[in-house]
Amino acid sequence: MSNDTHPTSSSAPTVFDTVFGRGAREITLPVIGNDFRKDFIKIDVDPEPEDNIAVQLDAAVFEPTDESLYGPGPYPVVIMPAPLIGTGWRAYYQDPEDGGSDEYPEGSGITIKLVRQGYIVVAYSQRGLSHSTGYIDVAGDLDVADGRKVIDWVRDNTANPNMGKVGFAGASYGAGTSLLIAAHDDRVKAVAALSAWADLYASLYENETRHMKAFLNLKTLFEGGVGIPRKRISNKTRQVFDNYLAHEDVENLRTWALTRSPSEYLAKYNANGTAIYLHTYYHETIFNNAAVIELFRNLTTPKRLLAQIGDHGNAEGLGLAGMDTYPTGHLYQWFARHLKCEGEDNPNTVFVEEMWKPAAGPKPFPDLAAVENPVRRRYLVQGLGLDGRLAETAPPTVTVARFTVGQNDDVSVESAPLVVLSGILERLDVPVNYNMTVQQLPPVPVPVIPGAPFDLEPHFLPRSRPLPRQHAAVWSEQTGAGSRPRQIKGRPTAHLRVKAEATRITVCVYLLVSGPLLNVGRMVTSGVFSYTNATPGAVKEIDIPMQFVNYIVPENHRMVVVVTANDPLYEGAVESVIGTPVEILSGPGAESSWVDVPI
Repeated sequence: MSNDTHPTSSSAPTVFDTVFGRGAREITLPVIGNDFRKDFIKIDVDPEPEDNIAVQLDAAVFEPTDESLYGPGPYPVVIMPAPLIGTGWRAYYQDPEDGGSDEYPEGSGITIKLVRQGYIVVAYSQRGLSHSTGYIDVAGDLDVADGRKVIDWVRDNTANPNMGKVGFAGASYGAGTSLLIAAHDDRVKAVAALSAWADLYASLYENETRHMKAFLNLKTLFEGGVGIPRKRISNKTRQVFDNYLAHEDVENLRTWALTRSPSEYLAKYNANGTAIYLHTYYHETIFNNAAVIELFRNLTTPKRLLAQIGDHGNAEGLGLAGMDTYPTGHLYQWFARHLKCEGEDNPNTVFVEEMWKPAAGPKPFPDLAAVENPVRRRYLVQGLGLDGRLAETAPPTVTVARFTVGQNDDVSVESAPLVVLSGILERLDVPVNYNMTVQQLPPVPVPVIPGAPFDLEPHFLPRSRPLPRQHAAVWSEQTGAGSRPRQIKGRPTAHLRVKAEATRITVCVYLLVSGPLLNVGRMVTSGVFSYTNATPGAVKEIDIPMQFVNYIVPENHRMVVVVTANDPLYEGAVESVIGTPVEILSGPGAESSWVDVPI
């Protein structure tokens, strides 16, 4: 029987279980012993080409040393580039001298758990990050070359490595770095990429729209450190950042980003047979999950996908600190199978959580085809009232929904009120409830019996600002459309015919679910599209793919589509001009606007 089964539990979930996964703490992993060698080291790599300064990577090595506990070796190797955080590789290790406890005198963290499972582990900070010297390269050619030098260091400086069983693992920045090194070095046999990215350009420019708020957060982290006042970013990288902020030289940025995109190296992964475990979230604001899903879909190697409720980095944090969470539990299982050849192949390759059931844990499926529902098309039909309807047939004549571009504060619906942090609330089963009414809702909803639709639940207060129809177009299913529970599983897409009295505009589309009163909506997924150099008043047809999602639509609830021309997530990058009139046209045949929903 496989040691790679999915855990279950019958006990009541705790708050920890709700955020990080009830089964996570129950994944049974071998704890072989604590007799290992730990050293803090510096690894020499190539100097900076910009000014020829020497570069040393700040790192740590953990090696099994007692054959009676760990076996005679040789030991498989796990190398861990750091996430984008000021402490660098120390995100994977908590030193007892830096606030650790007497319970773990040797330290704690994912590095300790791995070495106790019989791996040689090296964790390091990429050049320019934390205490590593040199300049940030953002997972470029220099970082790839550095990762290959780390493999060489393990070969030349550890006692008994199995260089035929080398794995890379990391979270966020470390995930992307790991995937890119694996694409360029066939010594890497397995990768575990938590909060992964696949297409860096699509993450920075989603349908030609800059993810400004997310980028500024990343820029701050790249430029920051642990009290080290020194230059951290190369002149080349800084120029790319400056061009992004100024929206200049986009083609050069595209080239820069695509060389840092794992999806560009799909053929190499497939040719090398690299075993790849990818992990992502439904409401990713840093790295759009769609490219991660497509990379997974197109891999022909051993592969695994874990998709969870929340936003970037929400579930694995405590796992990196040494606790067992779903993302890190799957990492242990992945390496046990593909670096240590333990157990059997799991017939399930996809593990997905259901919104909103974070405590239930991910459900296993054999592949993506078993997860995704067939697409059903719903046409956007505007009636005589403020809101239109989602219909199964196109309107016989052209209908028009009109609004004007408002400011960020004018529209209450947005992709992520708080980058990353909103996802943590989602994992606590407290997603944002958007006020869908035209007017202010009462400050305290009327208490109702348990099991009532969520737009009546007294313990989930909606956002106070209403959704003004002068700055948004709204279409909803009719009453009775959701007379039974349904499930949205896959990636919705919107096709819109847009007419704007401007040469440039940003169009934001949101798919929500609302209760029968249509006064509160919860976000299912969203997408954005920007275009410039258009003819004012001309009709522009655009397709807006949204993020992959797995959402349960409760009984008597209905889907709602909202279109606006502004969203704070793209603040400073929105092409829309405040006050511009916008129309969404939908008519028969080729003149229709619609959403395709896998429900």
